[in-house]
Amino acid sequence: MAVPRVRWADPSHVDRPGLCEMILYSNSHPQPRCIKEPSMESVTMTTFRRRFAAGIAAATAGALLIAGVAMPPVAAHADEPSASSSSSAGKDETIYIKAGADGSVSGIYVVNTFAAGSARTVNDPGAYAKVTNLTTDEQLDNANGSVSLTTLADQPFYYQGDLDASTTLPWTIGVTYTLDGQPIAADQLAGKSGDLEISLSIEPNAAADQAVSDFADSYVIQAQGTFPQDAFAVDRTSNATLAQAGGNTVVSAMVLPGESTHATIGGKANGFSSSGWQITAMSLDMALDVRDQDTSKLSEQTDKLEDATTQLKNGADDLADGNGKLRDGANALADGLGTANDGASALAQGVTSLSEGAGSLNDGLGTLQTGADALNDGLGTLSGGAGSLQDGATQLKSGADAVADGNRKLADGLSQLSQASGQLTNATSQLPSQAKALSDAASSLAQGDQQYRKALSDGQSAALAAVGGDIEAAETAAEQAYQTALAGLNPNDPQSVQRLNAAVETMAKVQNAKGQYEALKQTADGYGQLGQGIAALNTAVNGGGTDGSSNGAAALTGQLEQLGQGIADMHTAITQLQAGAQSAAEGSSQLASGATGLASGASDLASGAANAQQGASQLAAGVSSARDGSSRLASGASDAASGASQLASGVSSARDGANDLASGAGSAADGADQLSDGARELADSVKGMDDKVLDELQKTIDDKLGRNFKAHSFVAPENTDVNRVQFTYVLDGVDVDDESDGASGATDSADTTATGSTADANRETTFWDRLLALL
Repeated sequence: MAVPRVRWADPSHVDRPGLCEMILYSNSHPQPRCIKEPSMESVTMTTFRRRFAAGIAAATAGALLIAGVAMPPVAAHADEPSASSSSSAGKDETIYIKAGADGSVSGIYVVNTFAAGSARTVNDPGAYAKVTNLTTDEQLDNANGSVSLTTLADQPFYYQGDLDASTTLPWTIGVTYTLDGQPIAADQLAGKSGDLEISLSIEPNAAADQAVSDFADSYVIQAQGTFPQDAFAVDRTSNATLAQAGGNTVVSAMVLPGESTHATIGGKANGFSSSGWQITAMSLDMALDVRDQDTSKLSEQTDKLEDATTQLKNGADDLADGNGKLRDGANALADGLGTANDGASALAQGVTSLSEGAGSLNDGLGTLQTGADALNDGLGTLSGGAGSLQDGATQLKSGADAVADGNRKLADGLSQLSQASGQLTNATSQLPSQAKALSDAASSLAQGDQQYRKALSDGQSAALAAVGGDIEAAETAAEQAYQTALAGLNPNDPQSVQRLNAAVETMAKVQNAKGQYEALKQTADGYGQLGQGIAALNTAVNGGGTDGSSNGAAALTGQLEQLGQGIADMHTAITQLQAGAQSAAEGSSQLASGATGLASGASDLASGAANAQQGASQLAAGVSSARDGSSRLASGASDAASGASQLASGVSSARDGANDLASGAGSAADGADQLSDGARELADSVKGMDDKVLDELQKTIDDKLGRNFKAHSFVAPENTDVNRVQFTYVLDGVDVDDESDGASGATDSADTTATGSTADANRETTFWDRLLALL
């Protein structure tokens, strides 16, 4: 059968740590023996921490945790110089949990260790059901929630305190068994055969308060089970590693701080028996600084990211400048077209007056023509004709005055229109260069956006490439490599240690790549909305292109060409108006000539009837010339009215378009300013990103290793004057023929006792005797 054993470091060999082993027979007194040759299990916690900090931590941790099962606190400090010279009242606290083969707790025992130093009186906080002095014969005082004791100057002081088995522990541990597909209790499994599956569950205790759960959040756990190969041939496993030790299969599982595990093993049972499970939990005081690793690739990618954001910021600034200039030019154009609109309105009023004067003039000339005809018909009606002529002359004067007034207003309007046309021409000439600046700025911004996106994509690709393209697969592979190397560790085999070192380095690289990938992915997700804004702006200006000759720029150029065509149409209208004004001027000249003739005829008529016929003839000729001029004047006024109407319409449309352009340019300028501010903030935020990524990675590693844990007593959480707290669970095995083996053990014990009874009768009781007696 498998013989239960408890092992610890021998404190009498501090300079050459040996290994003590206590064989526990069911019906005999425990028999201790010490092996003086060093073994893997005698490696101390100090050596473990030094190796871990040097980069061999993962491998050494697994081996040491396996070796540290059920070791009293002295084993953790056997080679520490401070153990023999410390005068601190601080202690080490080891909690032993005895459990059945199914994980049900049957006893909790706390061994408190005070290092050697000057003798001192200590009141150690703790409410125990029972206390036992493991060092001297002194009776300990256990009252009022503390234990009073006096330490020794020349050796460590140990005492044991028993807790109630229902005390809340940091973890819940359970073991279940399934034989041939059916659940089976552990006490019914001894000697059974068939397909057996064993599941080990280790989880943080959800019922624990904060002081207790601190340990689960900060401690690493190593579980080890031993199974004789002839009784249980393990052929499958999940979340555990296997190792062969002689005729036994050793199953190991590790749990990181704050996590849980469900390890499963299966195989063929043949008269099943096992030695049970040993589970140890402890803190890892180690230093792992990511800045000691090679992070050059990460720095290169973050440098590229900073360069891309700087280009993006510069492009946004150029775009903002171009939009500002476009906005100023559009405002100047709108002002000029406003002035032109005023001039066009004044011109329209003048042309209207001219048209009205031309109508009055035409009516007067018709009346004058009637009078002249009447004069020609007979001098007999000279008096009446003279009266009519006088009336016509009056109307003619009125029409001539109206025409003169219209010509003055027309001149004023044409003057204002000429000034507005000059301003319009100057404003229009600036538009092509401003449109080109806008197109170039939008193109530069789009190029910066593409470079920025490429930098993010290249960074993520580099992170994935570093781990073969799949971070999760790389993590799984690294963990499996680590577990495999850990299971096969042999400290005396340099190649074995080298494999473990390589596994640790691989895990660190995978974590670096994962941190880099996730940081770049978060940056890309946050940049998405800004990138959409850039694309929309570029589409609005260039139609989505980046070379300055895209559809957006062409559209803007087309709009400017339409504006130029409108201005050309306005110029044509002004030309037609000028032609009409010229005709009107000629008609006015002829009208003036006719009026002169009329005046001359009226004078002759007044001078004497003798010259009446001659005057009437001259009058008829003058009226005829005047009517010809009046017709041309009316035609010119009509053309002028048509041109003025077209001009007013064109100027109004141009003014509306200029206002729309000014409004759009203002909105574009505001958007460009916001984009510039956002790009500047983005550029500022990515400065020093490599340090931010490394800091976040360092924090994750520290949390995973429980480096932020502040040690305190498990028994009395308010007591922080402790050096180390360790938990050791010992789960019963499944034995066959316990009674016969027990009888054999009893016989062996009897023989041993008989042989040594005389020699040991007066032997002084030692610490080890007391510890063995308790067990």
